[in-house]
Amino acid sequence: MDPLQEKKTHDDDLIRSVAYYASFQPFVGLCSSVISGFFLFFKGEPWSLAMLLSVAIPFLGFTAIYAVIALYMKIKHGRMVPFVNRKVRIPTIVILIALVCFQIANSVI
Repeated sequence: MDPLQEKKTHDDDLIRSVAYYASFQPFVGLCSSVISGFFLFFKGEPWSLAMLLSVAIPFLGFTAIYAVIALYMKIKHGRMVPFVNRKVRIPTIVILIALVCFQIANSVI
């Protein structure tokens, strides 16, 4: 195989891997937010806006990482990175609903 072609194939594989990694970032942040919301719910902490923001920090942080990587991939390589990988779309919706339910239950209690 031509060394130049081999390098291009390796670069394409690396770009694909980075895009795959970036598309899982919002899902990981959402899982972290749900876990922290779960613990705060069972700990009996009173609901407040500060608590809501502290629970949302992992999701917002990982989404910011995704946004930086996606912007770079679009500008530099012309490649779109999906916000959530196709494999975890349904679990993401379920986890998001769980997070909202925890926040609603915390505000009522």
